[in-house]
Amino acid sequence: MNHNEKYLPYKFRYMGTEWTIRFGKVGRDERGLKYLGRTIWGKQEIRINSKLEGTSMYKTIWHEIIHIILGEHSDTQVIGTEELICRLSSGISHALDENPWLQQKIVKGEICP
Repeated sequence: MNHNEKYLPYKFRYMGTEWTIRFGKVGRDERGLKYLGRTIWGKQEIRINSKLEGTSMYKTIWHEIIHIILGEHSDTQVIGTEELICRLSSGISHALDENPWLQQKIVKGEICP
């Protein structure tokens, strides 16, 4: 078992689709650089580089989740620039870290009108 697997759920659900989170080799891009994470669309899999841990691991997971969210709401699976995805994933991670109340389940009338 990878050391990260004991801290995360193995599954991520979005809009009725279950995605499996796996740790291991992720592959390389067209320039030969190693990916930190990757969304495997045909298998509904989020693959994370097994060497990542802590903040880098969570930011990479958010990065892949944003690819899934944007891909589900478009005609193509490749949407947005990597720079945009990186900024969004980093921003969401920081917002959640610095505002724990955002991690609560929002119930109408309690936090939002």
